[in-house]
Amino acid sequence: VVNNFAYSYYTIMKETMDLYLDWIRKLIDNFKNLQGFFVFNTVGGRVH
Repeated sequence: VVNNFAYSYYTIMKETMDLYLDWIRKLIDNFKNLQGFFVFNTVGGRVH
């Protein structure tokens, strides 16, 4: 079980984060004078 967790955490999560970061990079390249952006993370699936 520990080996499966380590594999998924360090391998699959890294691949997923690489995809998200690449997507964000491409999105940002479309804007001129972008000064910043917000990233939201919800816990429990609800945003108030």
